[in-house]
Amino acid sequence: MGISFFTALLFAIHPVQVETVCWISASKIVLSTFFYLLALISYIQYARNSKWQYLLVSVASSILAMGCKEQSVIIVPCLLLFDWMLFKRNMRSLKVYIEKVYYLIPAIAIFIVTLVANKDTGEEIIGYTIVDRFIFLCYSVFKYLLISAIPFKLSYLYPFPFQVGEKIPMALWIYPFVILFIGYVIYLYRRKTLLVFCTLFFILHLLPVLHVIPLPRYVVAADRYLYIPYIAFAIGLSILSYHLYERQRKWVLYAGFLYCSYLCVYTASYAPVWKNSDTLKEHFKEVLKKRETNLSINFKHEKQ
Repeated sequence: MGISFFTALLFAIHPVQVETVCWISASKIVLSTFFYLLALISYIQYARNSKWQYLLVSVASSILAMGCKEQSVIIVPCLLLFDWMLFKRNMRSLKVYIEKVYYLIPAIAIFIVTLVANKDTGEEIIGYTIVDRFIFLCYSVFKYLLISAIPFKLSYLYPFPFQVGEKIPMALWIYPFVILFIGYVIYLYRRKTLLVFCTLFFILHLLPVLHVIPLPRYVVAADRYLYIPYIAFAIGLSILSYHLYERQRKWVLYAGFLYCSYLCVYTASYAPVWKNSDTLKEHFKEVLKKRETNLSINFKHEKQ
């Protein structure tokens, strides 16, 4: 109960959720998440007692979630992750995969529609190479982990660190090694089932927006894409805090209070930024200036 409460508390007060909740254009993510979580909860009930009514509710909810936001198509591998790591079902059983056909057919349809709708938008991400997108993947994963753990300088706009055709800045090559190190640490603790589950859940739900597939995106990362993945991060942090609490109750309580206070203060100060378009533009005007400065420096460097 303590872990569940702290997870819900972190989800409620974390400033990274401000964009999704306050921005009217992102309301589809909130609505999609409602149906998505309902689909997961119903599937959990189905996995426990095998009643087809729960499976029906889960499938219907998943279709509604995909209709609200196309990123919900990730529910198919997510359910397989539940089967494998939480329910310990026999992954060689054909029944496990036949059940997913009901989710897979609408997911494929939504995915195809999304690709067709976005193919002629002309956004610059289409022009990046495979190597560029790999760097974006590592950079984005690190960015999402960082702002999940220690949110700071949150913004509507996280621009691409370089433009199409530019050389990859040397500083960006550190991110693949950072992600590799994080993966190695998780591998060392691979017997911790919940840790591995939370990590895979986090990455899996970010996968559609990590530039693996060159879909058009205005930004390299966005706070709203963390709305569902942050649940897994909050669960992992809550479990870690619980284990530390058993050893050092006093210090964990102090640290937890300070951390939650920081999140609350940041959220309270960040929410007014989304009052209207004018306040939002003022907030990330400095980001745009910095972007223009970097482009100017890169241009001069290339000219020399």
